[in-house]
Amino acid sequence: MRYYTKQRYHLGFLIIFLNVLPSLLLGCRLWAVIANGNYSISSSTPIITDEIEALYQQGHSFRDGWGLAFYTENDSLSVFRSPKSTEEDSAQFWQCIDDNLNDSMDVTLALGHVRATTSGAGAIPNPHPFIYHNNTQTFTFIHNGTISKSLLYDLITEYDSNESWLVNHPPQTFGSGHWQNEGWNRVVDSELYFLLIMKLMEETGSIFDGIQKAVSQISDFIPPSQMNFIMSDGQSLYAYGGQSALSYSGNNNYSHKSIMSRPPETSVDSEMDWIPFQQDELIVLSVNNIESYQSFSEINSSGPYFIQSEFSIRPCFPNPFNNEIQITFNSGPFNRIELSIYNIAGKIIWTETVLAEEDQIMHRVWSGKNSQGDGVSSGQYYVQIRSGVEIQSQKILYLK
Repeated sequence: MRYYTKQRYHLGFLIIFLNVLPSLLLGCRLWAVIANGNYSISSSTPIITDEIEALYQQGHSFRDGWGLAFYTENDSLSVFRSPKSTEEDSAQFWQCIDDNLNDSMDVTLALGHVRATTSGAGAIPNPHPFIYHNNTQTFTFIHNGTISKSLLYDLITEYDSNESWLVNHPPQTFGSGHWQNEGWNRVVDSELYFLLIMKLMEETGSIFDGIQKAVSQISDFIPPSQMNFIMSDGQSLYAYGGQSALSYSGNNNYSHKSIMSRPPETSVDSEMDWIPFQQDELIVLSVNNIESYQSFSEINSSGPYFIQSEFSIRPCFPNPFNNEIQITFNSGPFNRIELSIYNIAGKIIWTETVLAEEDQIMHRVWSGKNSQGDGVSSGQYYVQIRSGVEIQSQKILYLK
């Protein structure tokens, strides 16, 4: 029986963390893209080229391989994996891009992963992206982090009481024997994470509920910083992570939306309005929509906290702050928005009129000064966006 206390799992995680600290300083890098509207994804698009180039350059430091997956308009899936770094395998990497992300292939969704091993299964072929077939759907999964395999086994088998699902959906051991015996050392924690989500998805009949239950169960023992993943069913992208471990582009005005561990910093791609993930946040990108579920491990499936088409403020970051704070909001259906900072007495101390297009993600920075440029005192303030009778507010705390 594999019963463990929460302290035992935490100790096990600490041991793993210390062993893989050099890899964690790099971490794997993830990328995913989904087409907007009737567009397809093509490497001839400059912004997409910049994102692929960024993943390629990041992959030079990841000696354990790269992988790419492509879904087309007719729901077919192609997956490519290499055991080498992108630097060592440059020709094959770009050939894969050229063969699949051209205008004739009608790719509508893609995922990419460059690998730095952080568990005891390093001497195996690169397994990312993982694939799972469920009836007529094919799921893909990429992960960055380290999760105890014993914990994941216990959650899948309901603490060793029922192995039947795992027996019927065994993890890979890459020719090293049965997973229940000597092959266990070659089982990858990322695949067990994926299998837990798939098991709970099948039990609940819902992709969202399966992800939420898996994240909630694991987060009792493991921090979100080790649980970063991107998953797809070919129709949408589901991404979860810790604070700023992933970023997503929130603009329907372009041909696509993307998620990356480290977005490019080129002038072309900076137009994409990259937004860092909040701690414990799930982002769902679909063809014409973006949904954000904050404090995801703690919520029920009652609906997203933030939907792109709404007039809303995202959580300001960092909060509390002692220098400057980033304010991100969605213009919703409005073109003219008054952005204001109020003190606790209800007095406006700073304001700006923002002109925007409909449904546009806007970014502003407040540096703790009033409209005259004078520094304000430490304390509680309120950010407010207003257009006509529509008002949204958020509390912030300034600490000098």
